[in-house]
Amino acid sequence: MNKIVLDETQLLQLKKFIISKGIKEEDVIHEILDHFACKVEEVMNDNIYLSFEKAIEHAYFSFGYNGFKKISLQYEKRMTQMVWTEFKPALLKVMQSKLIVCSFVWCTSLFMLMFYIEWNKIENRMHEFVTYSAVISFIIFNAIRFHGSMIAKAGLADMAFDKNIKMWQKKVIKMPRIDSLNLLFILSFILLKVDPNYFIIIFMTLSLGGLLNSFTRKETMKRMNNKLNNRFVYE
Repeated sequence: MNKIVLDETQLLQLKKFIISKGIKEEDVIHEILDHFACKVEEVMNDNIYLSFEKAIEHAYFSFGYNGFKKISLQYEKRMTQMVWTEFKPALLKVMQSKLIVCSFVWCTSLFMLMFYIEWNKIENRMHEFVTYSAVISFIIFNAIRFHGSMIAKAGLADMAFDKNIKMWQKKVIKMPRIDSLNLLFILSFILLKVDPNYFIIIFMTLSLGGLLNSFTRKETMKRMNNKLNNRFVYE
């Protein structure tokens, strides 16, 4: 006798059942569906007189008290490991990009100029040049980040408000950011009454770090997307 294999209509019913149990992420649903469908087929083949609806109940109970939670957590853990694996080469690639390298050299040069000015107590146009350059650099770095956030799709960069994005995309979005350090440094500078010029320079550098972090998360998203053979999620 031929083994029972679920058809498309039955698989759709299983998918709806999984969603009814509180699973929302599309990729997690498909991960569970693979296991669940196999279990339902196994139950139906063990008892050919059992109805499809009853087979669903039996199969679901076989996953234990927590239902699909264990599979969901295992998948989440696997995606987390995969994201961090892709994050490292993504960071290296971004650090080697012309934009980041040139920006880093520029920031370092401004730091050295500011130190030289402060050390020699220089008060001339060089001092003004460094200050205005730092302010302009800060604006440019954040403008680039903002532009990247606006064109990014599926909640990339700082736009993590799409509820329909996949679990692995959420993992990338929620990776550590440097933005919170900005507020910490601002507060500490105010409390310690740090020279405003140093404040501007360091804030500019933090903005560069934020730009690096944002680009790295986008590159990680791209690598993950290619690895999982999905459609490119941002253009």
